[in-house]
Amino acid sequence: MNFLVRYVSQLLLFASGPFYTYPWKPIINALIGHSYPVALQHFKKAHYGLVNLALHGVCLFVQVAGNFGLLRRLDELLLGIPANSTAVNVKSLSFVSAAIWCVPLLLSPAPKLISLASTAVIFAMYVLTAGLTIPTFELLASGGFATVLILSNLLASSKKKLPVKKVIAATVGVLGWFAGSKYLLENHWGAAATIGNALLIGNAAFFALTPALKNPLKLTVIVGATVSKLIGIATGSELVTFHSYAFFGSLCQGIAHALTKEEATLLALERESEDAKIRSEYAHVVYFPNIFLQTAYDALFRTKGQN
Repeated sequence: MNFLVRYVSQLLLFASGPFYTYPWKPIINALIGHSYPVALQHFKKAHYGLVNLALHGVCLFVQVAGNFGLLRRLDELLLGIPANSTAVNVKSLSFVSAAIWCVPLLLSPAPKLISLASTAVIFAMYVLTAGLTIPTFELLASGGFATVLILSNLLASSKKKLPVKKVIAATVGVLGWFAGSKYLLENHWGAAATIGNALLIGNAAFFALTPALKNPLKLTVIVGATVSKLIGIATGSELVTFHSYAFFGSLCQGIAHALTKEEATLLALERESEDAKIRSEYAHVVYFPNIFLQTAYDALFRTKGQN
């Protein structure tokens, strides 16, 4: 794979948020992505414990809700459709993205119950994000992650329980993140508006340049979840802030994998050849709702009481 093809593929995948979906991602996956069975196999290799799967359920919410939070801001910016509009507009970017995303999910060989559940999640988030504010999102994302971490660990079997110190450290870290975000949102929203354009250009430049790296995932996620979020708050940009949540969702996935010592799929794929890696990455992110729900369903009914 030549540099230009790799760069464009990674730009469209990572710069817009790895697990955020836009009309082009399902189309690119249909053209070059791996099949659903391959994506499912990759996911199941390192997603099997109760705690990890439960936390990925929170991550699914963060990714999909954040995705439509961003798309609604793009609709407002580009089409003049208010972000809080409850009317269904089939011409909006958010509706078109939802509809196109559901096509490969419904056509996949996943059980119909799974495909329909994924579709329901996507359109539920499309509708519910009409009233989603940044403070509410912060509370649901961080509070949800901490709550699910504690509850899932309590329910896990003795062999699968995480050390209490790990759970406490992760919980304190996530809640500290929320407290810091709440403080910044309430006291420093738009504080750097006078140099906003320079900050926004720098933010865009970062996401335009990192896809040139062979493996941009870690750097993109860390900077996107932290620095980009700070820029969004400092400039008073809901668009940039919701964009940063794509990387916060990926960071939460990384925390889940670090806690449970189950390797993250996108990191495992970095050992593949460039061609196989990019094909698998697109399949992984486009099919994510299906492969997560199917894996969780299979784990629940095949190994009930063992996690």
